[in-house]
Amino acid sequence: MSLWAAASLICSLAVCPPLCLIGPALGLVALARMRHGPAQRGRGLAIAGISVGLAVCLGWLAAGRAWHVYVRRPLLEGPRAALRAGFAGDVPRFRAAFVDGGDGDDLAAAAFIAELRRRYGAFVTTSLAPAPEGEQPKIDWNRPRVRYRIEFGQETVDSESVFVIKDPDRSGYVLRFAWLLVHDPVRGDLGYPTSSASATPGSGGATADRR
Repeated sequence: MSLWAAASLICSLAVCPPLCLIGPALGLVALARMRHGPAQRGRGLAIAGISVGLAVCLGWLAAGRAWHVYVRRPLLEGPRAALRAGFAGDVPRFRAAFVDGGDGDDLAAAAFIAELRRRYGAFVTTSLAPAPEGEQPKIDWNRPRVRYRIEFGQETVDSESVFVIKDPDRSGYVLRFAWLLVHDPVRGDLGYPTSSASATPGSGGATADRR
């Protein structure tokens, strides 16, 4: 029995990224050695090791891409896509970025977008904001709280948001923002949805100024 073939299948079945790459390589080595040494057995094990290893690698690649698209990118960009949609008039898509659709109706979301436009002009982009010097916040990996800079046509403002990855009260992944809070020490903080943002510690009662 070829030890290369057995090692190939064992490594592939380990379902570990480095080993699932080694498994198919060992399988190819086993097949090459069997070609020059017909007395060795284990061709089926080698083929199984190659097949399983490639399948596991493809699975890891798919999982990595899904993590990048649905978790990493939203954490890095913040509510960029949601704000871009809202400023383009697509209020339902803006609301869809929040848990349970935000406040539950288009009027509250439209009022929030209109107030942002009135105060700061057209939306441009978002980016991660550096944490205050010396601050070491506790990170909740299920509900990370992240600071962002939002650039508008007339002004750039600081904001923060919570991105809900998993919720103990829900099954599966949520992958939506719990709330968005725009810090404005002059005109007052602005939050959406108002029911969540107004209850955020340190928000000072963030609500949409509809004057």
